[in-house]
Amino acid sequence: MAGNVMRAGDAPGQLPAEPRRGRQARGPAGRAAVAAVALAAAFAADARGQAADTARTPRLELYGWVQTDAGYDFGAIDPRYADRLRVSALPSADGEFGPGGQTFFSVRQSRGGFRAHVPSGRGGEILVQLEMDLTGSGDDAGKTVPRLRHAYGELGPVGAGQYWSPFVDPDAAPAIFESFGPIGLPRARNVQLRVMPLRGATRITLAVEKPGASAEGGDYADLVELEDVRLRFRTPEWAASVRREGGWGHVQAAGLLRRVWWDDLVEDDVDLSGDATGWGVSLTSALRFGAKNVVRLQYLAGEGVENYLNDGTADVAPRPDPGRPERPVKGVALPVRSVTGYAEVYRGRWGAVGGYSLQAVDNAAGQSATAFARGDYATFTAVYVPVAGLTAAAEYQYGRRRSADGFASRDHRLQLTLRYAFSADLVVR
Repeated sequence: MAGNVMRAGDAPGQLPAEPRRGRQARGPAGRAAVAAVALAAAFAADARGQAADTARTPRLELYGWVQTDAGYDFGAIDPRYADRLRVSALPSADGEFGPGGQTFFSVRQSRGGFRAHVPSGRGGEILVQLEMDLTGSGDDAGKTVPRLRHAYGELGPVGAGQYWSPFVDPDAAPAIFESFGPIGLPRARNVQLRVMPLRGATRITLAVEKPGASAEGGDYADLVELEDVRLRFRTPEWAASVRREGGWGHVQAAGLLRRVWWDDLVEDDVDLSGDATGWGVSLTSALRFGAKNVVRLQYLAGEGVENYLNDGTADVAPRPDPGRPERPVKGVALPVRSVTGYAEVYRGRWGAVGGYSLQAVDNAAGQSATAFARGDYATFTAVYVPVAGLTAAAEYQYGRRRSADGFASRDHRLQLTLRYAFSADLVVR
């Protein structure tokens, strides 16, 4: 009987009896079956071993891109931002930055970094991220110099270093190529100690962060008394977020609380010392429609949290305090509101991204006439991906700045971009 092994007691034409435990099946077909099972078991054991080895082996992810921008600016802007549309850097008075119209080229938007995954035994996996770009800021604004973006480590629910504040939702930022980005989005990367007591579809993040704020002297900037007033930060800043995500996208609610003091260092009849409390609430979402299409939304309201926004302006400004000769000026936290909405649609190798962002500040009575009051920002982008890793884009950019005295300046730009992206996942043995 082909394929069957006949044993004593088996009747012809019947299936063979169940082989006894511990006995090896005999015959060519039986031996082949046993060999196949053994080979499959060996492969399965090897796969489990490799998976276990990978889980115990450090991994290094390299990522980034080289981006070249070329464009024409039809307006005028602070020369430090010739290749970036920072709305608050637009003119606050006629002719402040000369006549409009100039060509720009830049690679400052290029970026690179790595993520290291290091097994730590019973503690889980240590994640370390280091990322930089070439966009100088602060005293290096306008220069093509390295700038630290992230220097962050994490083990389980505890993280520390410079990273996105929990007040920020990085996924609310649209996929555009103008490197400064929408004016109203919270985009602060801050030095922090964070805990994440809940991770998964619902995430909770709590952090204490490095304190900091910016102040404007306004109409009182030239007072001798203000020259000896210094900011002081006695407490850290507190940030928290709650996020819910699924196949449909995500929503996030975040809050920020900060306090700032300033001291008058001169002992005389005028004491300008004071303090202010800043707070903010931010609601963000990214809602998916289909496999690639997404709508990104953001709303913020607060006081004294302007420097957490992408185009950070003064957090505190002077307000006259009449009837008090010992303190003629009082510092106040400036109220701010912002809203952003963007849509991204992709079909095959083509894509389109468009949207708008607004930031509005309620100016204090003591601010200068040229103080920032409102900014509008809009872009429309056509995207083409000829091959994986290479993206070409044509982008129209618009910005409008309004000052406290009502003066408004506008800027229009056209930009062409080529971005060459790279990534690699290395296993260190």
